[in-house]
Amino acid sequence: MPSLAAAELPAEVGSIVAELVQLELGVEKDLQTLREQIDGDNAVSELNKRIKGSLAVLRNQLDELVLLAQEQRRVATQKRIEAKVERHRASHAKLEIALRRANIQCRANAERRQEAERLELLSGRTTASAARLRQRGQQGGREAALQSSSNVTESLRVSSQMLADSLQRSALAMETLATSSKVISDTNEEFQNFAGVAGVSKRLVEKMKRRDFTDKLLVGLGLVFFFIVVIYIVQRRLF
Repeated sequence: MPSLAAAELPAEVGSIVAELVQLELGVEKDLQTLREQIDGDNAVSELNKRIKGSLAVLRNQLDELVLLAQEQRRVATQKRIEAKVERHRASHAKLEIALRRANIQCRANAERRQEAERLELLSGRTTASAARLRQRGQQGGREAALQSSSNVTESLRVSSQMLADSLQRSALAMETLATSSKVISDTNEEFQNFAGVAGVSKRLVEKMKRRDFTDKLLVGLGLVFFFIVVIYIVQRRLF
């Protein structure tokens, strides 16, 4: 009897362990639902919120178990509680990994569904409509024909819209190209004008240099002539 009493866990510990098991089962169930979810952003968001909330409660309960283990006087009981904590921590880590993988799978499912809907919309489901018309025969032929026509019309409308969008983007690209070409042309014209102005300025500078040389030459000749006249006058007066 003493050994059996030592093997039993405190009631509070047993209650927390039972709650941990229920939380893990609930999270696994929600994860399965999330993996199978193919549409509805609100449903996916609600599932993620609920799963993350359960995982947070699970972490809190594990921390509570750690505190209870530290309060135990019997080493054997403490070891058993710590073993359960480690086992449930491992389960918690696996559930977090499973949550990330479930979200990836959910996004992949949504992308596949959107791609299928897009292809189905573009094709207009003409093949399926024709098959339904053959199976129904004369009964309900008018409704089937109207439905098929509506599908084809919707497909043509979507295709027309996609073509219009493509044309609009092409027109925008052409307009941008034309604007860029005009800017380049204006820049080239300004560069040519600048080159012309630079050429005129260069010629003016050369002309001014030549005139400056001529002026210096004339001034030099004038000075020589002046000195000759002065010398001549001085000689006449002295001699």
